[in-house]
Amino acid sequence: MRILHIDKFLDPSALETHGGTCTVVRALSNLQRQAGHDVKEFYPRIAGATTDLPGFVDYTRGGAANICRMIHDFDAADKLRRFLREHPVDVAHLHSIYHHLTPSILPVLAAARVPMVMTLHDYRMACPTKNFQDSAGLCTRCHPHRYYLAARAACAGASGAALAIESYVQRLARRYFSHIDFFLCPSDFLAGVLRQVGAPASKVITAPNPIWPMEVVEPQSERPMLLFAGRLVHQKDPAILLELASRVRDVQIVIAGGGPMLESLIEQSRRLNLANVLLPGQLGRDDLAAQLGRCHALVLPSKCYENSPLSLLEAMSASRCVIAADQPPLQQWVNDGVTGRFFRAGDVESLQRVVTEVLGDATARDAMAARGNALVRRLHDDGRVLEQVIGIYELAIRRSRWRI
Repeated sequence: MRILHIDKFLDPSALETHGGTCTVVRALSNLQRQAGHDVKEFYPRIAGATTDLPGFVDYTRGGAANICRMIHDFDAADKLRRFLREHPVDVAHLHSIYHHLTPSILPVLAAARVPMVMTLHDYRMACPTKNFQDSAGLCTRCHPHRYYLAARAACAGASGAALAIESYVQRLARRYFSHIDFFLCPSDFLAGVLRQVGAPASKVITAPNPIWPMEVVEPQSERPMLLFAGRLVHQKDPAILLELASRVRDVQIVIAGGGPMLESLIEQSRRLNLANVLLPGQLGRDDLAAQLGRCHALVLPSKCYENSPLSLLEAMSASRCVIAADQPPLQQWVNDGVTGRFFRAGDVESLQRVVTEVLGDATARDAMAARGNALVRRLHDDGRVLEQVIGIYELAIRRSRWRI
């Protein structure tokens, strides 16, 4: 089968810095290639447009001048039209296209008789800022269809206004829901959210993402150790781990990742004299795998709604216990006390209590890690994931033939 993956961050020059979505797309592409499929990619170039690919636009700059392009990117549509003439495909698998490539590419695919499947990697279809969070924490005020609330100062302000406009235009035109054959949601929770914003129920399918397992060979540290792995941004709440570190100074806490909070976290750690905190910045896969091997538990303290967090799934696949903020989407994988532990999001006392229990009972910790590993290996088995996705492609192809 000739498969085309389309995403905003597939530029090979930047793959290592763009996190979870890229990792998922690469993992799925690798599985498909290993199974003998012909896999191609279409994406905006970070370094600028070429005759074959559109250029990447940084919408954090340019203000109102970018709003029109956020809604409809003529260059992306023209480049994809040219791409399809040179590289015919049987199916297109869309990922995070939104305001970087825009639904301008959907009529191009439809005109070329290419069926479309889209994996949702966040909540952008329901929340203009994609995370269901404002400055106070978890926020679902914009759901459903109250996108204008993203313009509040407590949310995204002026950029939120632009995102709200884009969201209203796409919703009223039903550009996604009318063109795309199937929406693949990594969790039942996200599938429910998508139906609530008007996606036809027949098009919404829960489909687990593939995992690119890390090779963990390092033994666990003799000293109790916790690991955070992710982007250092407010919605992930890495700062709560510094509060925790000041309370449990006998526990080593590694906060691995890059992002806008890195320097402030380093400064705060120095100010509090937290010798038990390590902030190594963004790590490559091998170095991150080494930290994962040494840790006794991975902590996922996000204040926002997660979708299918790779750090959590990679830890579970490596037989490491997970401690996560108690949010509904994560119930797909974390059953409190069975496959991991929950704590009350944003509550350092709750986190400290759970951490103390997990680190104080190795037998229970290892049992949760083992059950979590079995669950993830069953849900995210390579063969099972590939079979489901290819089956959805085949169904989309049959549907497209009925429309001819």
